[in-house]
Amino acid sequence: MNNRFVSAFMALCMVLVLAVASGVSADEHAILSGDSYSVEVSLSLAEVFDYSWTCDVFLDFVVEDPTGSVYTSLTDVNSWSGFIVAFTSGVYTLTWTNNGTTVAHLDFTLSDSYGQVEEGLSVLVWGVIIVGIVLIAVVVIVVIVVVMGGRKAPVQPVMGPQPQMTAQAAATGHCPTCGNQIDPNASFCAKCGMRYR
Repeated sequence: MNNRFVSAFMALCMVLVLAVASGVSADEHAILSGDSYSVEVSLSLAEVFDYSWTCDVFLDFVVEDPTGSVYTSLTDVNSWSGFIVAFTSGVYTLTWTNNGTTVAHLDFTLSDSYGQVEEGLSVLVWGVIIVGIVLIAVVVIVVIVVVMGGRKAPVQPVMGPQPQMTAQAAATGHCPTCGNQIDPNASFCAKCGMRYR
């Protein structure tokens, strides 16, 4: 069973790695002096999106949310990496502006890896939960089988008078359980059926 668990865990990890890798895109673009270049990313509410970029000249960089509000604003930088948490669903715009006198060569990577990781982790968590439930069920079944199979029939007490009761009945002439007068030749009390001989 341990080999199956390890195999299932490795398969889930592989799915996670492939999911993360599929959510990454890299691109490059030349920006002429005085021009801008924009990329739009559509995000759902609470989705996380990360990005990074480098350039051979200094650029101004702005990220705007779907309402047009500035999410991030940088001036005269030649590299940056960050992430966007979508507090509003819609299109987020990343814009690079070349205020220099030469052509800028921009290299950027956009990744929705956080979203992909969340999906991969969700699969992994469900896999662990299912494996845990199966393991608990197996343990419960084993315990039931061991407990039920290991039980022996209880030892039945030997029916007969207890020595203390017999001595008490003989000494007093009365039943030690109900107090009824006993017949000296009988083995049982005529009233309650208590055996005293």
